[in-house]
Amino acid sequence: MYKIVAETLIQALSYTSLAVVAALVGGVVAVYRPPDPQMESNVQHLAAGVVFAAVAAELLPDIHNKSPTVVVSGFAIGIVTMLGIHRL
Repeated sequence: MYKIVAETLIQALSYTSLAVVAALVGGVVAVYRPPDPQMESNVQHLAAGVVFAAVAAELLPDIHNKSPTVVVSGFAIGIVTMLGIHRL
């Protein structure tokens, strides 16, 4: 029992430490070389895509099984709204 918990904890800490190191390195680089507006925009779009993919992978399968029409309609409305806001 304790061995499984220890292995799980070590695995979780390993993945967490990768994110912490990446954030620290990125922060140090940004202090010495601030990103230009285009790079900021690119990173924000990447983050939005990651969030969008996480929602699509985790939340939508359950909803899709119950009502696929709602999923398609919601995605279409969301995309049209995002594109409309972008044009402003």
